[in-house]
Amino acid sequence: MFDNALPLDINPSTLALEPQPANSLLPDSRMNSDFILNSISEQKNFETILEQFTGLSNSLAQQTQLVSNDSLIQAGKPDLVINKMTTPTSATVTSTINFNYTIKNQGTASTGWSGGYTSFYLSKNLTLDNSDIYLTDDYSDTLAAGASRSESTYFYLSSDLAIGNYYILAKADEYNYVEESNESNNIFAKAITIQELPKPDLVISDLTVPSDAVGGDYLTIDYTIANQGLGSTDWNGSNNKFYLSTDATLTNSDIYIGSDYTYSMEAGTSQNSSAYIYLDETITTGTYYLFAQADGDKYIAESNETNNLRYKTINITEAPKPDLLITKLVAPQTVTAGYSLDVTFTLRNKGDASTGWYGSDTKFYLSQDTVIDANDTYLDQVSSYYVDPDTSSTEKASIALSSKLAGGNYYLIAKADGNNDLVEKNENNNTFYTSIQVTPSLDGYSSFNGYGLVDAAEAVAKALGQNPFPSVPNLGGKNWGADLIKAPEVWAKGYTGNGIIVAVLDTGVDRNHADLSSNIWHNPGEINGNGIDDDNNGFVDDYWGWNFNGNNNNTMDGHSHGTHVSGTIAGVKNDFGVTGIAYNAKIMPVKVLSDSGSGSDRGVAKGIRYAADNGARVINMSLGGGNNNAELRAAVEYASSKGAIVVMAAGNDGDSTTMGHYPAAYATQWGIAVGAVDKRNNMADFSNRAGGTNLAYITAPGVDVYSTVPNNKYDTYSGTSMATPHMAGVIALMLSAKGTLTDAQVRSILISTSENSPTASQTNSLSAFLSPVDMELTQSQFTGAATNTQPTWTRNDSEKSIFITGETVHISSQYEYEQASLTSFDQLTGLVFQSQLTNKEII
Repeated sequence: MFDNALPLDINPSTLALEPQPANSLLPDSRMNSDFILNSISEQKNFETILEQFTGLSNSLAQQTQLVSNDSLIQAGKPDLVINKMTTPTSATVTSTINFNYTIKNQGTASTGWSGGYTSFYLSKNLTLDNSDIYLTDDYSDTLAAGASRSESTYFYLSSDLAIGNYYILAKADEYNYVEESNESNNIFAKAITIQELPKPDLVISDLTVPSDAVGGDYLTIDYTIANQGLGSTDWNGSNNKFYLSTDATLTNSDIYIGSDYTYSMEAGTSQNSSAYIYLDETITTGTYYLFAQADGDKYIAESNETNNLRYKTINITEAPKPDLLITKLVAPQTVTAGYSLDVTFTLRNKGDASTGWYGSDTKFYLSQDTVIDANDTYLDQVSSYYVDPDTSSTEKASIALSSKLAGGNYYLIAKADGNNDLVEKNENNNTFYTSIQVTPSLDGYSSFNGYGLVDAAEAVAKALGQNPFPSVPNLGGKNWGADLIKAPEVWAKGYTGNGIIVAVLDTGVDRNHADLSSNIWHNPGEINGNGIDDDNNGFVDDYWGWNFNGNNNNTMDGHSHGTHVSGTIAGVKNDFGVTGIAYNAKIMPVKVLSDSGSGSDRGVAKGIRYAADNGARVINMSLGGGNNNAELRAAVEYASSKGAIVVMAAGNDGDSTTMGHYPAAYATQWGIAVGAVDKRNNMADFSNRAGGTNLAYITAPGVDVYSTVPNNKYDTYSGTSMATPHMAGVIALMLSAKGTLTDAQVRSILISTSENSPTASQTNSLSAFLSPVDMELTQSQFTGAATNTQPTWTRNDSEKSIFITGETVHISSQYEYEQASLTSFDQLTGLVFQSQLTNKEII
């Protein structure tokens, strides 16, 4: 609008008569920019106002000479100045300045639609130039001639701003939005001093330490930290550090012993604190300066960075230390490779401190001399706990010797604190040795793992009188068990178990499982469901085998164990699930245990005879117990005489021998006893060992085995139950290659081709079984070892029974599934396992 817009109470009769100042004339197009008419539209707006209040016509408005091409009125101009600014005389960096200022239009015309922007700068002088520091700007609305307005704004002083004296320069109409009558009077200045932000200053104002301390013990340090600066530490606390020095100057070579944290502090305050510091037992005895350093990490910017230290002297004495040595070592003069070496030794602590809870690991070596070095053979270690000062402990160990150990004369060396876990008074007296003679193993048998890992490729090749089959690529993934025992090498030669019946004496089999259904045996001499014993074998409608627990023909698996075992033996080779070791063999379901896992040893014996009489060439028994039963023994012998090979789980008790576990102990004469290993061919903690009595004990994969379970599902189980079907599958492959093999021949071939045999191929090594990925170390699934808890046995002579592991009543003649524990503690074996299954009845 016009700068001289009329007030609403204007008298229109006098409008034309008012003398017009010279500068109110409006220029025509020939005049220069010193004159201004905002717009023709503003002219028309003004004429409209006139009409509203006077009813005058356009011709009358023209008579006022407001607009004419020939008679022009000169316009006035605004003139903006800052005439007041209330900024502080001083401020600190990182502070925000809120202030007021007054802008005035001392010109003769309004600023129009905008009062422009006022900008603020920090300058070292009164002249605004490009070197000055921009602070902020503030917008002003329209301002009438002669009017002024008080405005407020703020700016922030950056932390990187140099301290010193400045001027705050305020410049009105910074961007020249307003055309003014005077463009040189827009700047207003006010002095300000920029000061440094007040800083804290942390000192250790008091320090109390004991005059004496012992290495290997804790030290209490009491101290006071004070902030004697002018500023707060804000949210920062102080990490105060402590050192030991041999002089009064703290350097990088001094011993850092610990720290203590104190929280944020306002200026002029202090805090008392105590630090509980452990003095390492390796610290040399002597007198030290104990330094306390405030703000030890230098996180806080202080006004004085040179006064953070305070020290006191302290005398460090030697820590009591244990001193372990072997004072006696008793071992047989002669031992056979592959068998256990039983030793007794005395461990003495002649020091003045206990070994503590971590105790000592005594390690054993076989050496050609009396000095332990990299050429010696490490055997085993025995842990001893809390050996107190000036006491002795007599320990025993049964050390498994490799069947591949070369015969000869050795020194058996025992080394106390074999892992150097303890700091001892004397680190040079830990060893003790005695002479021993090792007789070489003639057949490779080991009391630890029998004849070692089965090798399907070499076994089948030897059955055919051929050289070991060449290696093929691993299947990988969940088929690692087949890779480990070299089953794919046998498949590549065309031997897949075709024509071989494998009886599974277990909880039954889910014959409808998609990965098993085409490989389930049915009795060819029986018509299903006609109620007649068609083949006169004494069992009516045993079309799908027989249930010796319920004395009926229902062989379905209401548990899961038998189905899992069956998938490992003969899971169908397809594009899903699992592939069995003998994936073209047939599974004969023989149910000898109920769905809850109980049954009798008589039922198992009958199941063995049924399988042998009805064409089974391999009988898988992933079960066992502690009773040497004549009926069961006779059944095993009977099956072997009929050409069937019995394959028996070694047991999950973690025992040093399988000889107390039946029917596996019958492998001294018939069939194969099977121990469990993991994917790296390490013996499973839960697996019973072979023991000192030579029997056909061979190992197979039994840890984290993936296989079929009922209702078209799959799961991962562990146990010698899972190792046994791997072995059964290998024997089925052997028989599919050469069906005339007898029990004695199968035993002989497996023994001579397994890992430990002197005649086994040298390619039978872990690196030949596993892919580079599988060779990587993985955490064991088993989180404990045998404890001192002993099983509780009660006798029930009314029925010699077989139970699945985990039944609450433990019977002296009991048999169990050889599946590893599912709960945290197995009351029968004392072993702790990681749970893999969901059935809580089983352990």
